[in-house]
Order: sequence, then C-alpha cells, then structure tokens
Amino acid sequence: MEGSRSFFRLTGLDKKYFYELRPPDYFSFFGEMMDRLAENDGKSRWVQKSDIISMGDLYMHFPEGKFVIILRDMKENLRSKIGQRVREGKKPKKYLMRGAIRYSTDMALIKKYSDQDNVYIVRYEHLKRDRKTVVKNICNFLHMEFDENMLEDIFKKNTSFRNGVSRDQVLTQWDLFKIAVLSILLGALPAWVYESLYLKRKEKIKNELLAFHERKFISFKLRKKELGWN
Repeated sequence: MEGSRSFFRLTGLDKKYFYELRPPDYFSFFGEMMDRLAENDGKSRWVQKSDIISMGDLYMHFPEGKFVIILRDMKENLRSKIGQRVREGKKPKKYLMRGAIRYSTDMALIKKYSDQDNVYIVRYEHLKRDRKTVVKNICNFLHMEFDENMLEDIFKKNTSFRNGVSRDQVLTQWDLFKIAVLSILLGALPAWVYESLYLKRKEKIKNELLAFHERKFISFKLRKKELGWN
C-alpha cells in the first residue's frame, strides 16, 4: 500500500485528474497513469517489470502491449532463490520442492503465450553470454533503434550471493540430483495440474495483499484515534 502511494507520488501527476477520471479498475488506472507519465516526459513508450504470475491479467488488459519474457535455467533459478533465503536467515532446504513446483508452474504459463506475436522469449544464459545480440533482437521486436548505451549497466548489481553467501555452496550435489529428478517428474504432469496450481497461487497472493491492506487500514484507524483526529 505504502509502496503504491510512493510510486504514484514519484510520477508527479495530478491526483485531481484521476479523481475526476474514476478508472473502473486497477489496470485501467495503471495504464492511464503510465500513459500520462510517458506523455509528460515526451516519450512514446513505457515499460514495466513484473513477474509471470501477473502475465494473464496483463495480457488481457494490455492486448496492444509487447511482452519480453526472460527465462532462466531451473537449477540456477533455485540456486539464486535459495541463496537469498540463506542471506535472510531462513531455512533454505524447505524451499527446494516448492521452488521447483513454482518454476514448473511458471513455465507452463509461459508456454500458453509462447506462440503469440506480441511475446518474445529470451534465455537469461544467452543474454549473459551475448548481450549485444540479444538486446538487438529485443529492439527489433519492439521496433526500436538499437543504441550501444543500452549495453551499459546503470543500476547496482543485484545478486543473492553476497554477505558471505557463496554460489557454489548453496546447493549440494544431492540437491542438484533432486532438482534434475523433479524437473523430469514435473515436466510429465498434465497442463490442468499447472493451471490449478497457478490459480491457487494467485488466490493466495491476493488474500495476502488484502490481509496486509486490512492491517494497514486498522493501524491507520488506531493512529487517528490516538491522535484525536476527526
């Protein structure tokens, strides 16, 4: 909730415009907000990073959009996620099975859109190995002119492997074997299983967000009472 308000404030847009517009849903509001932001900045396009769990909603509400999906090898994906949990002091091994199921569910969802003309899929390993070629191909897909400056890293590197967490020590050989077996077993499951898992995960995220917002709302009401606000 607080992050959403901060994001809106950073746009510098006028709240009154949106109060009068009264968008019917979140996606209409977000699309209008980003269109106004791009327009004010003299840009013809805007970009938003999201996770694959939002793909269905985004594809439905922004059918004119173009989607670039970056896939990463399951082993390296889980290594990164578990490395993050180690750094945060959480128990990493409990995530192995759940992470493998989530990864497979994501891949099944991506497969549904892989043959669409406005979806372009990139391999993370290919991007690291030959950044220039991959970025050029993305530019062609987006009908944008390639610029060498696009190859420069302008953000601080974000990695799970810092503060004493080593990439090579996160997963044992036994873990890697279990991942390989899980990959084969999960790959043999029918599509309806992944569809069910996706819907359950989406509902879980929705309920967590609603619960969080409710807690924030209750906390706000208590602060108002404590401060004697009307």
